[in-house]
Order: sequence, then C-alpha cells, then structure tokens
Amino acid sequence: MPTDTNKILRKISSKAGWQKGLVTKQQNKKPNSSKFAFQYYIASNAFYDESLQLDAIYFTDTAPVIYIKELSSYDRNLIIELHKRFWNECRTPLTLIITPDVIKILDNYAKPVNNPNEISNIEKAEFSTTDQDLKRLAEILSQAKLDSEKVFGYEFQLSTHQRVDKKLISQLREARKQLHDTYKLSFSTIHDLLGRSLFTLYLEQRDILTKKDIRTETKVADNFFELLRNYPKETYILFSFLKEKFNGDLFPVTAKEESAILKRPNILNLIYECFTHETDLLTGQKYFFNFFDFKHIPIELISAIYEEFMSEEDIT
Repeated sequence: MPTDTNKILRKISSKAGWQKGLVTKQQNKKPNSSKFAFQYYIASNAFYDESLQLDAIYFTDTAPVIYIKELSSYDRNLIIELHKRFWNECRTPLTLIITPDVIKILDNYAKPVNNPNEISNIEKAEFSTTDQDLKRLAEILSQAKLDSEKVFGYEFQLSTHQRVDKKLISQLREARKQLHDTYKLSFSTIHDLLGRSLFTLYLEQRDILTKKDIRTETKVADNFFELLRNYPKETYILFSFLKEKFNGDLFPVTAKEESAILKRPNILNLIYECFTHETDLLTGQKYFFNFFDFKHIPIELISAIYEEFMSEEDIT
C-alpha cells in the first residue's frame, strides 16, 4: 500500500484523537482480556480476508464504527463491491476510503448500487488530502464525537431505513402478504416455504450446499436461484435432498404445498424476487441486481430478522 496513504491515516488519527480506538493490521494482537475478544475476532477476519484486506478499523469500546481502506486510486467499481459487502455485514455505520488525492466517507447502511454513475448515493462526504481538509475531517470524526455517537444523526444522516435487516424483513413481509392474498396460501405453508428457502440460500452461499450437490440431485442447475426461476419440480427435489442430508423437519414439505406450487410456479419467482431484491416487493421498483449476500449477512442477524418476522406471523 502506498506510503502516502499510511501517512494520511496517521495524520487523521493524530488530529482526531483516535489513538485508543484505532486498530491497524500491524497492531492487531490477541488480547489478554476477554472483553476485547470480539474486537479481535472482527479485526482479524477483516484484515486477513483476501477479498477484503482492510487496513484499519476504528472501534468505540468493542464495537466497530469505521472500516478504513487505503487505495492507490478511487476505483468506483471496487468501491461499489466493497460497499455491498459492508452493507450485507451490517456491522459498521461508516467506511473511510483513503487515496493519495481524495478521502471519501461511505454510508454502510445505504442500499447498494450497481452503476458507478449512482455511487454518490452511498457517499456521505469528500475531502482532499490537504492539511486543511484533514483537520476538517478530524473535527467531524473526532474520538469524542464518535464515542458519543454525535456523528450519527448530527454530522451525518445515515440511511438506517435502508439497512440490510430493514430491507430483508420488508421483503419477507410483502412476500407473505402476496402469497396469502394473491395465491391464497396458508400462513403455515408460507412460513415453511420462506424459511426453507432462506435456509437453503444460507447453506448454498456458505458453501455447505455445493454446486456439485445441486447439480447431482437436480440434473438441471447448479444454483438455487436458477431452480426457483426455471425448475419448480427440481426445486422440490432439492428440498427433499436437504431434508435427508440434514435430517431435519424444521420446514417440512407437505404434498399439499408441493402440489399448489407446481400448479402455480410463479410463486417460486416471487420467492426469487424476495431473496434477491431485484424487485422491491413493496414498491415494485426494479433494480436488476442481487442486493443480498447470505455469505456475509451474519447468522445471528438472519436469526433475529426471521424471529421478528415469525413473531408478527403469530400475531397475524
């Protein structure tokens, strides 16, 4: 990484008073206290992930607040890719991108974009690397403001309503409504179908369920999304395989459900839209790319989202 970006980061840290909260890759050491075990876990994963390779993280106590990435230039395509990863992780509110000429702050809660011309939708602020601008940046992101959370909602209005958990539960709610109102499925069937599909995606995108597994069992496709869009019968072959492989009845498949779906395969297209967000089911807006990455959405967040969704179903 260019030396000048390291110097810029050191200047920001010094001016902002980050000495206690900043953890760099070089400084990341296994803690003596269990209090900082989670901090060490987050930092180690971020620093040694080949697809990520962060350079530093600013923590408030043990909570990550800013991811910091040094780059030789502001590559918009790379920034979009990184931001989508951070959005799905839903761990840190901000990302600081440092290049030799420009520094930008990203809103990690803003919904992802796919077009470089729309990158301003995820950017919150821009600074040059002059001493004057570094001082201005340090004042905005000072340790005192970060630790008191004055940055969030005061300096920056973050897009909390666009966070991954908000988007996913919105998709689940609207899918449930349409499956019940339009397709007349029972709530128990809807629960089983959505839960089973979410479980399948989690297994697939974590490489627990492999492309080879899917191809071997279905003979027609090597990924779950392709099955949902084009092969309803084979989708249920995969569901049967998963039940046997994982010996589970968490989301059982009934003959009544399978018959109903095979008669109206558009239902599976709705499931596809729900878990890609290529279409916002609530507004009907088309995005034409996949928002969600279940490889990076933390399992504890998925569990919390689905628990909230199911508690609403109990009320319904």
